[in-house]
Amino acid sequence: MSGFILSRLPLWLVGAVLGLLSQAAWIQMAIAKHWDLERGEIMLRLSLGPLIGALAVWLLGEALCRAARALGLAPWPRLQRLGRFLVGTVWELSGLGRSSGRKAWIKGLALALALGLGLGWWLVWRPAQGAEAVRSYFLAHQDETGQGLGARLYPQVDKVEPSQDLGLTQAWDFPDLASLPGGRQSYFLLVWTGLIHVDQAGTHGIGGLVDDGLEVLIDGRVVARDLTESPPREIWGKRRLDPGWHAIELRYLQLAGGATLQLWWQPPKRDRLPLGQADLRPLKPGTSLAPVIRLRLEHGLQPRLGSTYDPFEGGRFWSLPW
Repeated sequence: MSGFILSRLPLWLVGAVLGLLSQAAWIQMAIAKHWDLERGEIMLRLSLGPLIGALAVWLLGEALCRAARALGLAPWPRLQRLGRFLVGTVWELSGLGRSSGRKAWIKGLALALALGLGLGWWLVWRPAQGAEAVRSYFLAHQDETGQGLGARLYPQVDKVEPSQDLGLTQAWDFPDLASLPGGRQSYFLLVWTGLIHVDQAGTHGIGGLVDDGLEVLIDGRVVARDLTESPPREIWGKRRLDPGWHAIELRYLQLAGGATLQLWWQPPKRDRLPLGQADLRPLKPGTSLAPVIRLRLEHGLQPRLGSTYDPFEGGRFWSLPW
């Protein structure tokens, strides 16, 4: 049995590495093409990729070795020697041949497990709980009789001056500055809040043609964001959602020059449709969004105020206290 394992160990290692690399490349391609890729499928591919790769390379090696034996060659002894060399090298370098080395490995694995659990709580569970809390707040303050999203105009982009209630908006097709609500010409912020209904589970897309900036949040999470001054261009994002009502916030930024805002919504495996054709519902008049801001801060859904470094998206881990 040991000879069998040692002779095939190099093939298994090469196959496992190739399988993992191939699946990682495929996942990267799928993300770049905005395919409907679930988290479970990603984990399954990364788990099974090395196993399938090791099996495929092993079977290919068996076939080649059988062909070599048919030609009078003997590759197995060389593979066994290579396997013994690899096993011995790993055994010595890792310290598993010594009692102190084995104890160190056990402590290291325990530390890695604790660190992984802590990072999982901080990066996955905590934001997920925050998103659910934001969604619950919106659901508790929904206006079940209304249609569309509530609109507010901030006459200054820093939100220093009081906002103006613009009522409900049911369509987002503003081809120029004159068609935008509020009557402002430059340096203002339009914010729409409410809920959007999802019929089926899957990856949903949202965004559109924008000049200047747009930020889309669903359940307190940023789905699409580009707040730079720019000519009309497409801003698009995707998020996997479960069926039901979800909190949605749209923030349109106009700095100077022309202005355009045309938004679309794309359910899974369907064509894009104007956002106004989605099932939208506003919040009750007078609903405060201060608790939503607090929830987003507490659960890491938005960075706290402070200077940030642009290369690190969101600045969550690089925000300084000044």
